[in-house]
Order: sequence, then C-alpha cells, then structure tokens
Amino acid sequence: MSWVKNTSIALEKNIPNLKKEELLEDVDGSQWQFYILKNKEIVVRNDCCINELYIESDVDLIPYFNR
Repeated sequence: MSWVKNTSIALEKNIPNLKKEELLEDVDGSQWQFYILKNKEIVVRNDCCINELYIESDVDLIPYFNR
C-alpha cells in the first residue's frame, strides 16, 4: 500500500465531512490526493523526486488527531 493511500485512510477516518477529490499521478510515480473540507483544500503529496510525503492544508488538522 502506498504512503499516499495510508495517509489518506488516516485523514478519511479521523476527519468528518471530508470530501475526497481527484488523485493525480505523475510519470515519476509522484501522487497528489486532493480533499475539500469546509470549502478549504487539503492535499496529500508523495514526491518521488525528493522522496518525501507531506500534507498541505488550509485547515488546522491537529484537532482531528488530538482526541
């Protein structure tokens, strides 16, 4: 299972009303999974060129995981 998929599962499990949008994949295997929450964007990115996974979010995600 990919890191993007694992991270996406965690987000979907812990954040109510999260709307899953498109998954984009680059020729190098990099992936971008887009979400919308309260009209704000969350992007899970797996950048194969720099070997990093990160989340860009317009929403504070900490409260959803500090329960």
